[in-house]
Amino acid sequence: METIKITCAVKDVLDYRKIVDFQGDVKSHDERNIEHIITSINQHGFSFPIFIWKHKGENNCLDGHGRLQALQLMERRGYTIPKIPVVYIDAETEQDARRKLIEVNNLNGDFVEEIFSQFVVDLDLNLLDFNIPGLDLEKIDAKLRGQIGLEEPEKNEEQSDNKVTVVCPECQYSFEVEV
Repeated sequence: METIKITCAVKDVLDYRKIVDFQGDVKSHDERNIEHIITSINQHGFSFPIFIWKHKGENNCLDGHGRLQALQLMERRGYTIPKIPVVYIDAETEQDARRKLIEVNNLNGDFVEEIFSQFVVDLDLNLLDFNIPGLDLEKIDAKLRGQIGLEEPEKNEEQSDNKVTVVCPECQYSFEVEV
């Protein structure tokens, strides 16, 4: 049996079977999405914690529903699933938790096609395996395969070269933002 490798560090881990679906059918993951998640877990390990709202003794999943579905399928296929990394999110009420679920699943931003193209140009991945609303992934994939030339994104005079790295104190996830 193959054991899934955990590739992130957090202070809490949990048996995935103790995590309860909280969103219902608000967002769907088709078979292709789940297979893509499984491929990612096989290649890179379990790299991102599940966000949990603990309420009345239940571990409600705010973010990570697709990864949980992938883990269920992987276990049925014979994989050993260790306890997975989780981050507990505070919410006062169910309405507050539902708002946070929407926020984490729709982080109020869109990818800019040309900048996204530059960001992924040297990555070995099949863009057609992804579902990213607002992006024409077939067009970007064609550009990356040399069928159409990549354009350099124009830099707005208001854009800054100053970037700050932000690190989550709970899971140590980091990202850069312009200031």
